[in-house]
Formats: sequence, structure tokens, C-alpha cells
Amino acid sequence: MYNGESGNVIHRGLIAQDAMKIDPAYVTRSADGTMGVRLSSVIADLIGAIKDQQQTIEKQRATINKLELKSSRILAPLGASQAS
Repeated sequence: MYNGESGNVIHRGLIAQDAMKIDPAYVTRSADGTMGVRLSSVIADLIGAIKDQQQTIEKQRATINKLELKSSRILAPLGASQAS
């Protein structure tokens, strides 16, 4: 990733050599050897990764809810005995 400034405009982008280390399919080469990044491929993979991450978050949320319910059931009798 690079950050560059041109006048008052900030430019951000991907460096083809860095993208190639992740997946060579992300990179194109022109006849003169100039490298570019296939942003559509990068974006498609990022969307897939976000979907996978969201599924993981939802599973973790469900696990946390179950554990909270179990712990409240375990702790409830303790709280009742302390109130007496």
C-alpha cells in the first residue's frame, strides 16, 4: 500500500509487487513490463474474506450467548443464597 500526495489530493493504492506476493493472479503485465493490479480480483477476494469473517463473528456471538446463559444459571443460586 502506498500513500502519495499530489497537490491537495491524497492518493492511495496497491503496489503490484506487494500484491503479487499475496496472489500472482492479482497482477497484470503490459508488453513493456509495466505491472498493474487487477483491483476487481482483489475486491472479490476481500468480499469473500469479509463474509467468512462475519460467519466467524456470528458463531462466536452465539457461543458467548450460550456461555452467558450457562454462567447466569450457575451464579443465580449463589446470589439467592447470599440474599438470605
